[in-house]
Amino acid sequence: MYKGFDLQLSRNDSMEFMGISSQDIKNYSDKIDNLYLETKLLQRVNSNIELTDKNGIIDVTKLRNTWFPEYKDGVFISHSHKDKFLAKRVACWLKKEFDINAFIDSAVWGYANDLLKNIDDKYCVLTIDPKTYDYDKRNYSTSQVNLILSSSLHDMIDNCE
Repeated sequence: MYKGFDLQLSRNDSMEFMGISSQDIKNYSDKIDNLYLETKLLQRVNSNIELTDKNGIIDVTKLRNTWFPEYKDGVFISHSHKDKFLAKRVACWLKKEFDINAFIDSAVWGYANDLLKNIDDKYCVLTIDPKTYDYDKRNYSTSQVNLILSSSLHDMIDNCE
């Protein structure tokens, strides 16, 4: 990464940012969804990819390589969950005005909490009570997913201009 910027916009600014319409953002989002469809986290979680080793423990290396693949984009856009729409608006503007591809983690990978819920439902449920999670397994899955996500985000930041 060469340079970081902290873009501050008021809520009114974000709704009409640089002439990008809601339809422009929908078209951009559809394109991103189609481009990265096979790598979105929830599709990976719900697929039949085996994540555990022979002892039934989640293989962290396999999880990272399968679910958080690296991409080479021009710009990395970091944003708050509540600013997801604004991040897409900025990405759309960058593409439209400068033909620069932007990486938005939530648009490509999905959200870690959705991933964790699916992992926990599959791997952390107690056999005696399917409505309850095993505390130790749940803590392990949470810490590992958050560590992998953090590491993957840093890698993507380094890979972007």
